[in-house]
Amino acid sequence: MEKITISISDRALNYLNDIADNRSKYINDLIELQERIDFEKRLEQAYIDQEQDSEFQLEKQLWECVSGDGID
Repeated sequence: MEKITISISDRALNYLNDIADNRSKYINDLIELQERIDFEKRLEQAYIDQEQDSEFQLEKQLWECVSGDGID
């Protein structure tokens, strides 16, 4: 794991010290949470874009006709 030096306000440092036993873990957890949130937003937008893509929808309809063909 990399070690870095960052600058934060005194207020933020006081808050961090008050709520976290392990500051590094707390900050890592926050970053990972934000990364997950960002990924989910991008995924949601990709689904919206896919639903609005008329070419994709036509292709999807073509494939839906074979979904009940019994092939596993």
